[in-house]
Amino acid sequence: MGIIVFSTGAYGQTPNELSFRFLPSKIIENTDAILQVYAKGDSLPHNIDNLIATSSDSSIIQILGVEEDQNNFVTSVKIHTLNSGTANIDLAAPGFSSQEVPITVFSDSKAPTKLLIKATPKTFSTLGNEKRICCS
Repeated sequence: MGIIVFSTGAYGQTPNELSFRFLPSKIIENTDAILQVYAKGDSLPHNIDNLIATSSDSSIIQILGVEEDQNNFVTSVKIHTLNSGTANIDLAAPGFSSQEVPITVFSDSKAPTKLLIKATPKTFSTLGNEKRICCS
């Protein structure tokens, strides 16, 4: 026999849900990104007060800060990525069900690690410059 446990808000109200999107959508190591969090649902939009965001692995993702935008009903979580890998950001706010957001941080394989430039002139003289330009 199993026991089923569920939670509800005060007076039988169900907690609201959080929704999110990343800016940019693909996150690369050693960059900054923004996680925009907003209330999900068909009802009127409302602010998310006292949002708390934590990273499951601070060696991959660091939380720089949480900013509430009173005009757009969007709360921005500023993050900085250090290394490639997978981590979670846990979101919690009063009146909302908590949520775990999985994030994959990609390595920056397009960045050159070593650059070799080989430049040779079309003609090469061992005598040096034949035409000397001098100031008089």
